[in-house]
Amino acid sequence: MVISSKKNKNQKTAPIFEALVEYRSRKVLPLHTPGHKGIGYPQLKSFLTDLGLACDLPSMDATDNSFHPSGCISHAQNLAAELYNAGDSFYLVNGATIGIHAAFMAAVKPGDKILLPRNFHISVFAALVFCGAEPVYIPTKWLDGAGPVPSREEEFSEFLKKNENIRAVFLTHPTYYGIGRSLGSITSLCHRNNIPLIVDEAHGAHLHFLPEGNIRSALDYGADVVIQSVHKNLGSLVGTAQMHRGKNSLISKERLQSMLNLFQSTSSNYLLLSSLDIVRSLMYHKGNQLFTKSVRDATSLSKKLNSIPGIGILSTDYSPTLTECSIDPLRLTVNISDLGMTGIQTELLLYKKYNILGEFCDNRNVVFVLSPYDSLNWYDELVRAFQKISAENYHLGKNALPSFDFFLKPNVILTPREATFKPKTKIPLNESVGCISGELITSYPPGIPIICPGEEITDEIINYCQWLSNQPSYIFAEDKTLSTISILNS
Repeated sequence: MVISSKKNKNQKTAPIFEALVEYRSRKVLPLHTPGHKGIGYPQLKSFLTDLGLACDLPSMDATDNSFHPSGCISHAQNLAAELYNAGDSFYLVNGATIGIHAAFMAAVKPGDKILLPRNFHISVFAALVFCGAEPVYIPTKWLDGAGPVPSREEEFSEFLKKNENIRAVFLTHPTYYGIGRSLGSITSLCHRNNIPLIVDEAHGAHLHFLPEGNIRSALDYGADVVIQSVHKNLGSLVGTAQMHRGKNSLISKERLQSMLNLFQSTSSNYLLLSSLDIVRSLMYHKGNQLFTKSVRDATSLSKKLNSIPGIGILSTDYSPTLTECSIDPLRLTVNISDLGMTGIQTELLLYKKYNILGEFCDNRNVVFVLSPYDSLNWYDELVRAFQKISAENYHLGKNALPSFDFFLKPNVILTPREATFKPKTKIPLNESVGCISGELITSYPPGIPIICPGEEITDEIINYCQWLSNQPSYIFAEDKTLSTISILNS
């Protein structure tokens, strides 16, 4: 997406940041929160700098507020909407998670149905609990080595015909492996049925700035609500995100703001808000330039890695299934199964021996997130590390471990809200087959649930959990050893 050559001089400003600095310059006696009064302990001051500590301010007339913005926050959000060609934009300092919660609450009510693939982030399950909707899961094709493949318009259409009372459609774009497809036909399908399309684009805030011919943002296709994590690729502080309302959205600005206010704090962190503001201004003026170079560097890195024996880089040539898809050039998925190793083993080796850490891994891949702030020296180190790993392990033969796709077709017994409030009991995991799960289990990242409350526990899930418990993974579960599991009382 190329930004218009017609410049808006206001995009040079960073209204939130400037409001904080202006308030500091007035030397107001700070007989208000926060308690550090812009002075604080020496360690805090060295950590945040004098300016950072002084600008850690609360919501007040001088700094606006995120519940009913009418000053600097409103100005900054309007500039973001202009940049992303959105109807409205909302800055979030509780991650993309809070945007997903607000969007679900704005789109559906208890008893409604929402159509969605099962390869979602754990925040979506919480959103289903909050809104009380019944999930209708669209079967998702799983491709060994590439994960879930985005569903086609025909698949969504089939489920809309079969299921009455579907009031919204949700999808993740791109996938955690960077795979996406054109969403124009899906958006049109939804709007013909007067159904809003909500898109978790947490890993796609940068898509707007990629060179022409690359994967595009859901906003470009007319999605109703799009939620993006700005910190993942654009460089704002961790925990910052934004929610966009499409220009022709079926959900009103007022409805989104009202639902957002149910979840956000009245004490928004202004350092986080300022980072969104500053990055937005930078992206307006240099976004295309930065990401054109970043894509060029990433393409060069991919070619070098792809030439190493036993190493493969995910591309649309990987399988005919991906023919109609696009892959984010800054989401580098390195397949190492021909080295006789798992992705988990490889990620650990890269970290322990080479001091390199990726984003996440699975049985076959290690996935890396690239950005304009990467050093080319880092890429050289990554290539050298894989060259050594290949030389030491290529003789081991192919790793035939399959990917796991069972979580894409769960047997849902109770809705998320029904299951959440049911009493539960903890039992040994190996005795739980056929029971209904009372907890959510996942490994993070990427945070796709292995099982959710209200879903039947199967042999496949037990076997995978037992395998996962022996891996160096970060497990989200009530019992991190996965020797027990909570089940719903009958």
